[in-house]
Amino acid sequence: MSNTHSVLRGREVTRQQVLSILDGIDAGRLNPADYGYGPARRWFIRHNGRSYPSKAVLGIAAGMRASEFFGGVAETTRVLRALGFDLRMADNTAQADANIVEIASLIRSLNASVVEKPWNLEPAPAAYYASGSNRPTEIRGLGWAGADIGCVAGELSEQALVELEALAGTDVVVFVDSGAFSEVDRELRVVKPMVDADWRRILRVYERLARALGSQLTVVAPDRVGCQATTLTRLFNYRVELNTLAQLGARVLVPIQKGAESQVDFACRINAILGADSWVPAMPCKKGATTAEELATFVARFQPRHVHLLGLGVRNRNAADYAAAFAGTPTSYSMDSCWIAANAGRSEAQPRRFTAVRDVAARLGGTALSTIAMLACFAHNI
Repeated sequence: MSNTHSVLRGREVTRQQVLSILDGIDAGRLNPADYGYGPARRWFIRHNGRSYPSKAVLGIAAGMRASEFFGGVAETTRVLRALGFDLRMADNTAQADANIVEIASLIRSLNASVVEKPWNLEPAPAAYYASGSNRPTEIRGLGWAGADIGCVAGELSEQALVELEALAGTDVVVFVDSGAFSEVDRELRVVKPMVDADWRRILRVYERLARALGSQLTVVAPDRVGCQATTLTRLFNYRVELNTLAQLGARVLVPIQKGAESQVDFACRINAILGADSWVPAMPCKKGATTAEELATFVARFQPRHVHLLGLGVRNRNAADYAAAFAGTPTSYSMDSCWIAANAGRSEAQPRRFTAVRDVAARLGGTALSTIAMLACFAHNI
């Protein structure tokens, strides 16, 4: 067991620091709400017969308020377990746990090739969102498992929105994209123009979720991929709505587009429109992509507290180069990629990871519980 662990923007947290926070809560000297943390409903530290809110305890031990802590369940549980603490889910999931064990065992015995090794990046991302998780069952399953959830505002049904709202207090973090990625093609030509009515609908979805999820929610601001001028215009036009989201606790990502201005100068222009503390830079990693070298320059010069890497998966061949840009800096980072789409289907008669899990879940009867267990495999590195 390790007694220290480097975590959260380069800060080290010791087991003794965490124990001191637990003692402070017990004695009534410390209240997580004073640091901006809401009540926990799902994941808890279990210590000496008592339960404590895991994310709040870790964040306070690291000297971070809720607005500074960009990690979700995955990072929180990883760090606290490394420090030797017992993490528990509050609700009764004994049957679901049994399903996960059975599915994992069957997959490993039936086809070991579909079992991938856990990703390993240094430094590790604070959050990795499984984008494309727009359906209610996907949201419910990944949320139950403690995985980070990524979705697109325009593809969320009413039931999907209800499932997202139900995650309040679970410490699961949610990333909602605007869908502007589809506005342009690979040559950055506008092929599906987004107009004011589109953005108003998206912003209404954002606000609804922000009122339920607060700091658990990250959203992408109105922008145009590859166009600095249009992005700045849209930020100005919707600055009131974006500041409302920030006041509700949501993290507002603004893509740092490339263009005539340097990315640092472009970020300074965004500061002038939105204010320095109400948004978070996001670096495009597909269309109009930022290179790992450009990212390193931006981090060194702009010194943001957090950066999101848009569309970059943890198993991307260049992921380690991007992660290296944060080494030795106080900046944390997060990532997203379309995990379900990338892992579905069959290649040379062999099922990809997601499809293999789905096949096994179907053998268990295809019940709702099996579906949840199937999706939970993402968080268990199956």
